[in-house]
Amino acid sequence: MSTDMGHKRTIFLLTMFSMLLLTALCLISAVFGKDYYVRLFDTQACTLNTGWTMFVGSDIEGKEVELPLAIEYGKTGEYTFVTRLSEFDSPYVTPAMLFISNHMDLKVYVEDDLIYKHENKQNGFSKTSGNIYHFVQMPNDYQNKELRVEIKGLLDDSIVYTVLPPVFGAKAVIIYDILKNDSALLSINLLIFSLGVILSLISTIFRGDKKVNISLFYT
Repeated sequence: MSTDMGHKRTIFLLTMFSMLLLTALCLISAVFGKDYYVRLFDTQACTLNTGWTMFVGSDIEGKEVELPLAIEYGKTGEYTFVTRLSEFDSPYVTPAMLFISNHMDLKVYVEDDLIYKHENKQNGFSKTSGNIYHFVQMPNDYQNKELRVEIKGLLDDSIVYTVLPPVFGAKAVIIYDILKNDSALLSINLLIFSLGVILSLISTIFRGDKKVNISLFYT
């Protein structure tokens, strides 16, 4: 019996060491690895920081602003941001736009046409779905038309809402930039996930063995 226990411990120690080593190598590669500057065919993508006019609630008069912008809930928590779209310099791709919302409902219009809507489904668990990445495909005739973004805060005045600038360009390029810029954070999350899997496996195997006087989880 003690021999079986020794084999089990050896196998799990080797497994844990291998997974930790693999995860560490991935983390080191992501953070310190050489960038070969892989370029996609459509490399145009830009962040729309300037040229916005903000309207609060049903106000008629707007205010020129730049994004990102921190805003308070106000009377109704409703804000409208308006800008004009320039022509995306690529004959091959109809561009997309990335919006990042934090605890908000979101509606996107080109001129007066609603092209995207996200409304949080109220349930018993949460008033908001948190932070969400929204990819919105632009219509073919978007050039020089008005872009209108309507948001509504969902947590009343308990937080300050941050309106982030949308990213305009080819969808593949936007996704590539997100993965590249957040590679370190993604690697750390992978390390944490791997550790959780290892600890869960060890706990599951040894939980039924009465001779093992160590428990990682008390169940």
